[in-house]
Amino acid sequence: MYMTAQRKLLFRYFSEHPDVSVTARQLCDVLNNGDQVNIGLSSIYRNLAALTKAGFILQTISQDSKEARYRYVSPETCGHRLHLTCLRCGKTVHMTQKLSDRLLTDILRVEDFAVDENQTTVYGLCRDCREQRT
Repeated sequence: MYMTAQRKLLFRYFSEHPDVSVTARQLCDVLNNGDQVNIGLSSIYRNLAALTKAGFILQTISQDSKEARYRYVSPETCGHRLHLTCLRCGKTVHMTQKLSDRLLTDILRVEDFAVDENQTTVYGLCRDCREQRT
């Protein structure tokens, strides 16, 4: 994949924020705040699509806003691990390897279905967001 200046800017943001899930609008605000190169929202969407297609980031839909969220896929930490993503704040954490392996093994054994763990995220509410609701 050819890395344009805009793709490099997006890729750098994601690699510096590996466990954050953001919308295109949030990226636009963050990247255009300060002395960074200005990048338009349509360019962000176009480049996010290219980075998603290349497998560098994952796209998910948030229940709260119905807006797509994007997060980095790190080959060092994300390979063969399931992810837990908060539907409210977008925070993403890696499921422990032991729990991930056990869940994947059980799904294969019971449902005869092999899950692509590099593309799989479990959605819910993190502890902080659950505590804010009560």
